Amino acid sequence: MVEIGGKPILWHIMNIYAAHGVNEFIVALGYKAEVIKEYFLNFYAINNDISIDLSSGKTIVHDGKQPDWKIHLVDTGLYTQTGGRLKRLQRWLDSDETFMFTYGDGVADIDINALLEFHNAHGKLATVTTVRPPAVLVESRLMEITSPSFMRSLKRPKAGSTVDSLCSIPVSWITSRVTRVFGNATR
Repeated sequence: MVEIGGKPILWHIMNIYAAHGVNEFIVALGYKAEVIKEYFLNFYAINNDISIDLSSGKTIVHDGKQPDWKIHLVDTGLYTQTGGRLKRLQRWLDSDETFMFTYGDGVADIDINALLEFHNAHGKLATVTTVRPPAVLVESRLMEITSPSFMRSLKRPKAGSTVDSLCSIPVSWITSRVTRVFGNATR
């Protein structure tokens, strides 16, 4: 729960989505799950003025103006890898729903609505967004998902090429059909 400007990076990421109309989030919990749960359980009280009567335990929250977000905190396992986390979230998604998937440690200025339009226009199972990080050495390998049963690693880009200097943050629009790629993933 590393902070930027007094708020966790996760809050900033969710705020970017909310600015584009997304207000429901499913957070796949693993490492530090209890810290993330505590943050959101206490979010309302921490981010508002409150009065506490210590003799009775009565608490009053004053003028609460917070984001209109619905957050599902789902424990997907401490050692579960990305594919396993997606698979474990499958029951939280509609059978043919398009959803956004991102990690909780990268913030970028991305037009979420334009990304969704791009994803829908190309009809693929997944769209991975990349950014050009400033002065960062990036080791990359491109992955191609062409169907629920076929993923392949593409050739590693040559050093200094345009693709080599891109970095997946990753922010991806994915159709829920992609969760079938992971079969019975447990890790």
